[in-house]
Amino acid sequence: MIITYNPTRNIWRSCAEYLIAKAETEGKTDLTIVLSWLDAYEEENKEKSIIAIGLEDEISTRREIGSNELIDIDLLMIDIFGISEGDKLDLTYWVKDSLKNGFPYYEYVVNAPDINNLINAEVMTKTENGKVEIRSFVSNRNVRLGAEVDDRDKYRRAIAIQVQINN
Repeated sequence: MIITYNPTRNIWRSCAEYLIAKAETEGKTDLTIVLSWLDAYEEENKEKSIIAIGLEDEISTRREIGSNELIDIDLLMIDIFGISEGDKLDLTYWVKDSLKNGFPYYEYVVNAPDINNLINAEVMTKTENGKVEIRSFVSNRNVRLGAEVDDRDKYRRAIAIQVQINN
């Protein structure tokens, strides 16, 4: 089934692909970037540093009084799963530094044999159409789930970022 992503999905995938390309350019071979925090728990990722990209909320406001045109502001969630305390802190800095100036916004058309699995859909076309601007880093906090947690959760951090498409 051929599907055109909506703007929210476009931001999500654009961010992930931007960070993947940046990590490859910088030779970060020990880092895996995924499109869902659930992937951090997959067996093949247990011993790796993981950055998971997600979109949490969207705020829509009217462009001006009486207008039907909306301005959408999305809350981009970056979950960091480090392999040590130092790794977690280094990845947190790297993510902030990498995203602070925004990233290219692409519009995607994908081939999704399984409508319930758009994460792994094959990209048919990818068209650049502006930039995703960072409005603010809303929060940057440790994720504490208690004393007895999965090894994946020992060195976790969550960064929330307000973003907006500028095209």
